[in-house]
Amino acid sequence: MNLPEALEELNKEAKSKGLEFDAIAEEKSETGLELFKGKVIQTEVTVSTGIGIRVLKNNRCGFSFTEKITIDSIKEMIQNAAQNAQLSDEIKIEFTSAEIPEKELQIFNEELNNVDLAYLKKIGLELEERAYKESSLIKNIPHLGMGKSIKKTYVTNSKGILLEKKENAVSGGLSVYAEKNGSAKSGYYVRGGRKVDIFDTSEMAKEAVKRAVDLLEARPVKSGKFPVVFSNRTASRLFSMFLSSFYAENVQKGQSRLAGKLDEKIAPEYFNLIDDPHLPGAPGSALFDDEGTASEKLSLIKNGVLNSFLYNIESASKENRKSTGHGNRGYASQVSTGIGNVLLEKGSASLEDLLASKEKCLYITELEGGAGCSVVSGEISIGAQGFLVEKGEKVHAVDEITLSTNFFDLVSNIEMISGAYSEQFSKVKIPDLLIKEIYAAG
Repeated sequence: MNLPEALEELNKEAKSKGLEFDAIAEEKSETGLELFKGKVIQTEVTVSTGIGIRVLKNNRCGFSFTEKITIDSIKEMIQNAAQNAQLSDEIKIEFTSAEIPEKELQIFNEELNNVDLAYLKKIGLELEERAYKESSLIKNIPHLGMGKSIKKTYVTNSKGILLEKKENAVSGGLSVYAEKNGSAKSGYYVRGGRKVDIFDTSEMAKEAVKRAVDLLEARPVKSGKFPVVFSNRTASRLFSMFLSSFYAENVQKGQSRLAGKLDEKIAPEYFNLIDDPHLPGAPGSALFDDEGTASEKLSLIKNGVLNSFLYNIESASKENRKSTGHGNRGYASQVSTGIGNVLLEKGSASLEDLLASKEKCLYITELEGGAGCSVVSGEISIGAQGFLVEKGEKVHAVDEITLSTNFFDLVSNIEMISGAYSEQFSKVKIPDLLIKEIYAAG
């Protein structure tokens, strides 16, 4: 029995019991390998398939899932979900029945069917060879991995919808280890996308090596407050850590400092943050979310003013709103909130403009860990590496520093935004940012 057939049986069984429901079915395949010193040290091919259902009974939701795609397993799953509903809190929700507009998002590429382990090995070996040739300072390549994924998702509910999404992607990356005069640094580079020809091994190796070599012989700076420029990579990572502050479910639980701040100015007027799930080929693009709600472009912060939170069906129902199309779930998990493609609108300045705008600043190119960061309070205490820059010129590499600030203070203190995103295959795209002042402990 394939998944569409299984969902047909699910609909018959659930409707025969008079249940309101929605369900998600997934089939995912991942192929990958790791290389070390010219040899494949590990290959992995995994396939996962399952169905998850949410049942609404007496205004209470129950959840269950199965990885066995049989009629008996489907019946048992529905029964378990109905029983689980008795244990949940009462909530009034309505499953979607809206039509999904047609639009080509380019999230599935038939050509990727030709990508196999032999091709991934070939690219990986080229990548390793080029990295060693790039610099004699590279002493080791501790990690080099290549992969391919394909995923089919189906969403159905008691309102009669049956939606299908198919997506695939390839990825590859390496981490290199450089040494010089007793100083050692790592540099990494990862590239992903939905096309066969994304792997420019020369460029990938060159960038990974540069990130390691440039930081050799780094040293800390004297503790104090500095203007700080975050590279578009580190800025994107930093924002990724705190985007759950925009989830309505977290706001409702008192787990976001944005509670009560709708329509308030929280950033400079040139700060515009959007979620756009319709970008062709982007990793977070989809016509509908995991609850079957149509996705659409949403302004989170407009001209510095907090404009909206991200809602799924349940969180929206608590405020008598409509879902914004940000329901997120897998077949084995309950519904939460997720993002599409979050982008901060580009500025007109170049990275060089940002670095030259201050007499002295820190240019941050690497962030270390994140254990000292609190999504709830916004507090940031994080290790960083980069460069001390004076009059637009790099003076020396910097490491062993800890940046201490608050994410929401950081956002309000943005002075300049560059016009460039990172090339990473990421759902979060933030340009280089100049922050007025951050305390750095050396």
